[in-house]
Amino acid sequence: MFPNRVKKIIIVNSPHFHSFRNLYQSSVQQRLRSWYFVFFQLPWIPEAFLRFNRFWALRRMLYAFKSHSEDDVNRYVEAFASPGALTGMINYYRALHAGYWPKVGCSHIQKPVEVIWGAKDPYLDSRLAHPPEHLVPNATVLLFPQLAHWPMWDDSEIFNGALLKSLA
Repeated sequence: MFPNRVKKIIIVNSPHFHSFRNLYQSSVQQRLRSWYFVFFQLPWIPEAFLRFNRFWALRRMLYAFKSHSEDDVNRYVEAFASPGALTGMINYYRALHAGYWPKVGCSHIQKPVEVIWGAKDPYLDSRLAHPPEHLVPNATVLLFPQLAHWPMWDDSEIFNGALLKSLA
């Protein structure tokens, strides 16, 4: 809304809506990888599931990252337990089916865009790293074959190096 306030956009493993919608509609594999999008459409059940047994599912996901200590995981869980936090996170996915993403996803972005993408992402196909050229003509994609969905947690040195280079 205020392009004069932005010099550059840096995106980390988050696809452009247009690209995601097209691949989601044409690829059974991507729909299977994104199964949680459908689960998150349910009212209150995802929040209850994620709170269940002291955030067991979220703890399990976070412990999968070797870089997370028990203190790190506990800090995340404390943040997840804040009033409205889980619903806020899940509403991002609910917005997909509520019709908000298409309105946002069709705007043209003229600013430079740099995409940092972990190619081992189990949730998003690497083809989604590339925004549509007709909507985002100034995009550069940095694809890291050894990183996954959360590159900053997979290897903070590689990620921070790419981020600092992007910001320079």
